[in-house]
Amino acid sequence: MKKSFFAFSLLLFAGILSAQTQQGAEQTEEEIELPDVTTVISGGALTAGKDSVPDYKRILPDQNTLGVQLPEPDGVEGKEETVSEYNAAGAGDQSVFAEGKIGGGYPFCFLGDFAVYRTTGNAPFEIKFSHENAEGFGGKTSSDGYFYRNTSIEAEKDFTSSSSKYVLSGWYENLDEGFQKKSASFTDYLWNNIGGKAEADWTLSRGFYLGTGVHASYYNRYGTQWSTAAEPSDPWEKSAKFFTFIPEFNAGWKNDSFDISFLAKYATQLNLKDTGSLEKAEDSSSAETGQKGHFAFNFEWTDENVQMWAKAGVTFGTQTGDNSALFPFELGTSFTIPVSFSSRSLSMGIEGGLKSEWYLASYLEQNNPYSVMYCIPNEQSDWYAKVNLSMPIKNIFNLDINSVFRKTAFGNGVWAPDYTDSSAFLASGYYLISESDRTEFNTDAEFTVNFSAVKLTGGWKVFWIDVPSWEDRQSFKAAVLVEGKDAKWNAGASVIEYLGDDADKVPVLGVNASVKAASSIRLALEADDIIKLISQKTREFCHSQYKKNSGHVTALVKFQF
Repeated sequence: MKKSFFAFSLLLFAGILSAQTQQGAEQTEEEIELPDVTTVISGGALTAGKDSVPDYKRILPDQNTLGVQLPEPDGVEGKEETVSEYNAAGAGDQSVFAEGKIGGGYPFCFLGDFAVYRTTGNAPFEIKFSHENAEGFGGKTSSDGYFYRNTSIEAEKDFTSSSSKYVLSGWYENLDEGFQKKSASFTDYLWNNIGGKAEADWTLSRGFYLGTGVHASYYNRYGTQWSTAAEPSDPWEKSAKFFTFIPEFNAGWKNDSFDISFLAKYATQLNLKDTGSLEKAEDSSSAETGQKGHFAFNFEWTDENVQMWAKAGVTFGTQTGDNSALFPFELGTSFTIPVSFSSRSLSMGIEGGLKSEWYLASYLEQNNPYSVMYCIPNEQSDWYAKVNLSMPIKNIFNLDINSVFRKTAFGNGVWAPDYTDSSAFLASGYYLISESDRTEFNTDAEFTVNFSAVKLTGGWKVFWIDVPSWEDRQSFKAAVLVEGKDAKWNAGASVIEYLGDDADKVPVLGVNASVKAASSIRLALEADDIIKLISQKTREFCHSQYKKNSGHVTALVKFQF
């Protein structure tokens, strides 16, 4: 009897302890606060990128470059890490998440950016929607053409199993940009880009794998004409229609250390507008279509702290300039080294070779505002070298140095507008996208000091030889971010100073602050380019005749559920 009572008492005590533990876990789960990982962008017209020419930063870059795109190993690690973060944060059984931001400000601007996604299970998906709108910036009115509107939507659906993965995705983007009364023909110009892709990957036995995919897109640009507008001198200024089709196939073998693969790709760009509406690129066989074939081999070796890779291929087609074929290649390595002056490791990457890419005509127009293509572009080829260094100092300092050298190879220059050249400015209001040689050597250094509640950043970027028309020779930046306990609030400020012959010497000053209103909601207030905002002035867009959409005070609500 005593033994039975003792056993019953133990079971009762264990049950009470289990209930208390479960209740504590439920209370802990209620207090979970998802990390603030969203980023705010208020105002700002589309700009060409900075790290390459052009270094495109718009959505879906992998869908718009037709260069060497060999498969990357372990490509799903990013999503898996995101899933683990949510699980670690106590997401429990939740599998569908939503995050985004919405807000507006002065002068009139609106920003909405939303995403709904699931990364777990065998059928993950993602849906993203974004809209940005600015009216009457720089002390000017929308009726004078000072407005910018951009809307995009993307959707992706994955079907996965232990040995296969299938991906279906599609996107649509629309832009409407005012001509600021600089055009004799149009009040504004608009473009639409719609496309989709399908991919399939199979994991075979003994480390072998196969993959295939197809990408297709349609691009349409046109302008809104004045009631008494002058007719553009060339048909390609009035409108454009391009269709792109890119199938590819890859196969390979990999184990814990090696990944050896083969890639075959075909790409075509078609002019869907009237015959004769485009001109022929130099040494091209046709103005109506461009075609490219590409074969490549990829070799990668990975150890615990070292990765080495080699890529080599052959490119041929109608847009290789005066070359019957091109032979791009790449050699590179990245590694980490333990150091005595920090608990973190020093990391370094070195790569170089011959890079050759075929950019879509539509992509060049999308990512170079107020610009227009007169032809289907040729390949863009460069001898290049990159060195990246990240050096920790103690446990709170870090120095990052990135350098890149590029030089035009085989006469296949970079396709970009020259915003500083008045002869490239057309009466229709567009800048002409043309091919030109370049020799660039650029360095970008950033120093970070990260205390528990304060983060300080300083940077210096220099173009030592050629300077792209949308860049300044030097820029200095500094920023500070202060965060309260448990990230319930934060505040920061930043300043950028540009130096160069045509640089705007007025510093770009910005401030921001946010406070956590609930476990998944944050309220934010941001002001960018404050000096220009107060003076009711704005900046030149890329040293062109147009003004930049800058100088805004924006209130935002950020959320993550």
